[in-house]
Amino acid sequence: MRVGSCGCSVGRLGSGLLAFALCAGAGEAAAQSPLIGAVKLGDAVQVRALVERGADVDAPEIDGTTALHWAVHRDDGEVAALLIGAGADVTAANRYGVAPIALASLNGSASMLTRLLAAGADANRVQPEGETALMTAARTGRVEAVRVLLDHGAVVNAAEQWRGQTALMWAAAEGHTAAVRELIAGGADVHARSGPPAAGASGQSAGGDGGRENNIGGSAIGEVGGDLSIHGSRENDQRVMLNGVPTQTLQAGGALGGQTPDLGSAAEVTVEHTAVSAELSTGGIRINFVPRDGGNTFSTSNFFGFATSGMQGSNFTPELQAAGLRSPDEIDYNWDLSFAFGGPLRQDSLWFWFSGRRQIADRFVAGVQANANAFNPNAFLYVPVEGSRAREQGT
Repeated sequence: MRVGSCGCSVGRLGSGLLAFALCAGAGEAAAQSPLIGAVKLGDAVQVRALVERGADVDAPEIDGTTALHWAVHRDDGEVAALLIGAGADVTAANRYGVAPIALASLNGSASMLTRLLAAGADANRVQPEGETALMTAARTGRVEAVRVLLDHGAVVNAAEQWRGQTALMWAAAEGHTAAVRELIAGGADVHARSGPPAAGASGQSAGGDGGRENNIGGSAIGEVGGDLSIHGSRENDQRVMLNGVPTQTLQAGGALGGQTPDLGSAAEVTVEHTAVSAELSTGGIRINFVPRDGGNTFSTSNFFGFATSGMQGSNFTPELQAAGLRSPDEIDYNWDLSFAFGGPLRQDSLWFWFSGRRQIADRFVAGVQANANAFNPNAFLYVPVEGSRAREQGT
């Protein structure tokens, strides 16, 4: 993937955010700092001359990226040393929250990490999504980089916020046995388990794949905007396509969209989860719905499913009641109807195919009672109605 005009290639799924954060604003600025331009070219002589003439070493590009960011990204030790010697801020972060130490870790550069840490960089600097420099270095498999961070106090068992994964898990997932040994020697917990993502990004995982939506027993409508991940990929890397055309918007990295392709109109659904095509910008799951055509014979396809509260089990134990939970999550009713019909309008010339879908899921929300002041514009306080249950309705 090439972003802007920085000429930066992103090849690794897990590393793409850092590289994107560095490159995304490269084409936005109307005028570029001469110092940053010289750093991008690797022109140490020009950098030295500009520094000696008093150039502002921390002058950022429009996205907050500084000359030191670019020097570290290029793993240019000579230029980085010149900038740090001139007082460059080693802790500066661009608007994506990326600091130079994250880029050094992405390169697996032990020498650059040593230089930054000696100048005051934080070995436990955390990216916006909770990834530490040690996690990034562990994913590269560069043992010396891992060792440098551990020697400077990096917390070996820190877990990122999305799935509670540690540096050891990243190294093991990538098959970097030497890095795994180094982390274990540094005190990594081999019995640690990844857990549910943080609030607001909750999900479930099985067999190496997962998603953000928790939909137990069909009690919630989670198909629109639902995301999947596999083998550690980010949910935002998923793409849903209709006959090869993406159906999502540009929000949240291009993974969101309110349109869900109708299975009744699909002749087949293909799912790619490894070795996706080179022209695709991300490496997550690809789901492509291939439209169905009509034909010379009339045909139909229908589906109906439903559930009621009487069909649901309960885990509302005395312990939960004693802890103060008034009531559990519970299905009221839900149903899902899909219908499709097609055939010839004119033999061998003109066909049609029509399909539709209706889905409803109503449930009672755990521990929440109806509000006596609901829809009362003169009352702003929540007053629970004893004995009632709040209902969540979805269609």
